[in-house]
Amino acid sequence: MSIDPVSGRLDFSFPWRSRTHDSVNASCPVVFDNKVFVSASYRTGGALVEIRPDFTPRVVWRTQEFALHFNTAIHRDGYLYGFDGRNEPDASLACVDAATGKVVWREAPEWTETFEGRQARPQVLGTYRGSLLAADGQFLCLGELGHLLWMDLTPKRYKEVSRGWLFPARESWTLPVLSRGLLYVVQNTRDAFRETGPRLLCYDLRA
Repeated sequence: MSIDPVSGRLDFSFPWRSRTHDSVNASCPVVFDNKVFVSASYRTGGALVEIRPDFTPRVVWRTQEFALHFNTAIHRDGYLYGFDGRNEPDASLACVDAATGKVVWREAPEWTETFEGRQARPQVLGTYRGSLLAADGQFLCLGELGHLLWMDLTPKRYKEVSRGWLFPARESWTLPVLSRGLLYVVQNTRDAFRETGPRLLCYDLRA
């Protein structure tokens, strides 16, 4: 909804949520030009809404191919980037043409991680339902299991520049915050190896 900040009058509202009772609207709207992109999971999808001069909304497009669960899309140069999918197995990183709503490409970033110990074995992990943050012309990505990735995303490709594992903890769903070269990351669940509890971490990226 849009509210006049002076009078408190409602300019318009655009309902967008799942018909499923046990659902959430956790993805923030993305505003660019005179348009707003909204998205939700649970068979809801995404929609681009144009706000006309008289403050009435017009739907430009709708899609079921870009349903963001709790991460927020990033708009850059006419394209939207974000993680589509409700659950870990069906989550993927997608690039969408903001003019048409068509998916340009879709990737499910994965890699092999070897755990230390007597039963050390390689295991395939991924970003799953990650979060994106725009920084210095590229993207920082926090994966659902606590991985931090530096990504180069364009309409032509997905490229992983570097990757590190901050903490092996599930449900890393809180969007990181970058301020003056300091990255703030929330660990939401217990560390699987060190058993440290939920905490707020700060990483210095200024070097």
